[in-house]
Amino acid sequence: MKKRFIAGAQCPSCSELDVITLVESEQGSHMHCVECGYEENMTDSEPVAKKKKPTEQMIQWVNIDSD
Repeated sequence: MKKRFIAGAQCPSCSELDVITLVESEQGSHMHCVECGYEENMTDSEPVAKKKKPTEQMIQWVNIDSD
């Protein structure tokens, strides 16, 4: 198995840059995102597995009343 990072590649799932590795093995090659876990088989257009990391949401309360 051969694994290498692809410089300048953007993950189609999380849109992060420089987090994609290309993994080549006897079964074929696929790309893997080390940030969110997205994987896609490079010989097919169908994703192998799509794992999304839970998103965090920040909420800020703002008082608009001037007392």
